[in-house]
Amino acid sequence: MMQGLELNLFEGVSCKGKNLKYSISYYQENRYRYVQYDAALQCNLACFVFRICGEIIATSLVQGGPAPNFFSTCSYHFLRHGQITNEDVPEVTDTEIQNLIQEVKCAEEDALTDLSDAIVACGYTGPIHSDHKKAITEAISLHSVMRLILMLSQLREGLAI
Repeated sequence: MMQGLELNLFEGVSCKGKNLKYSISYYQENRYRYVQYDAALQCNLACFVFRICGEIIATSLVQGGPAPNFFSTCSYHFLRHGQITNEDVPEVTDTEIQNLIQEVKCAEEDALTDLSDAIVACGYTGPIHSDHKKAITEAISLHSVMRLILMLSQLREGLAI
């Protein structure tokens, strides 16, 4: 059961810890995969996938089953304390964000300007200039964590049963 949850809902390298997969399309693609006769139930299940995951993990632990051993330090800290600190910002596991960070690090001034839409979409509001690459990549990394908060909160709710 834990392996199925890990494979379907988490991404990253096992030895470094995994973060939740972020995908709005996950909800849209899987919306009708569940119980076919009740539209309201389908919506609730599709919207609370990570809460259900937390309930499954909690039930497994209570019944003496295996504990999940694949959480990243950041995810574990949030599940335990309900918050993320600056020290908890993990290695980025999302490939699109990894690629954006790599492009920013390698970009010359003109190429950096071409990336400005993606950089601003990640929440960076400072000057987009090669002197500020470190601040830009830190903002992108922080964005990769902050967008997981809602899903981690659902997982935490599920663990609280």
